[in-house]
Amino acid sequence: MSVMEIDKGVCVSIGKMLVDEQCNGSIHAIRFFSFGEELELKEYVKHTDNQIDELERVKESTIWAWLDRLYLSNQFAFNYQYNRKAGEKWDIDRFTNGDLDRSKHLTDKELLEELTHIQYNLYTNEGRCFFSEEDMDKLNSIINQTMNRIIKEVS
Repeated sequence: MSVMEIDKGVCVSIGKMLVDEQCNGSIHAIRFFSFGEELELKEYVKHTDNQIDELERVKESTIWAWLDRLYLSNQFAFNYQYNRKAGEKWDIDRFTNGDLDRSKHLTDKELLEELTHIQYNLYTNEGRCFFSEEDMDKLNSIINQTMNRIIKEVS
């Protein structure tokens, strides 16, 4: 088992796809938010002037925050595994608005491959993971939905 750093462009592509799918309302969209989370978000924006725009903004920022945690977790796993010298500082990279230019369209098959690759690379060789259980559940849900979508396309 070895840990590889996730390409930021891949994470941005996944993020853009998830955001687009949440905003287009397709019945075939991958659900990022559970029904309970959707209700909480709607309650949160209930008293704003433009609920629809605010809901989309909150959804988008929530997805990017989750993706940022995923990307950071991979960097922690990689640096923990390979840069263990006492006192050595790690360079941690974060998403910026300029990173959106690095996105590319992913097919469902490419999305599934990238998500499973990311899932594997969140763990150190000793099985340590820096991604929370709740966030991992969300990743597993997205992987399962992607697999189901591929199966439906084939059948």
